[in-house]
Amino acid sequence: MTNDTQIASLATGFGGLLGNKGAVAVRMRVFDAGLCWVCAHLPSGESQGSSDRRVFDMVDIMKRLEFPTMSEDNTQQQ
Repeated sequence: MTNDTQIASLATGFGGLLGNKGAVAVRMRVFDAGLCWVCAHLPSGESQGSSDRRVFDMVDIMKRLEFPTMSEDNTQQQ
């Protein structure tokens, strides 16, 4: 039913160096459908510009988040 499950993570807090903000993602194949979930912990706030910061961080996450290649993933599991 499910196969090719992979996990990826990305830190975005404090210049991308600390993991206080960021995202975790899981992708897998269920039957013939590819599925991907992304869970992000973004900066809070209601001040001017805080919404723009969250959008910037989400775009950054979507650009930089990478899953391991199948050969890397298989090596890590052995």
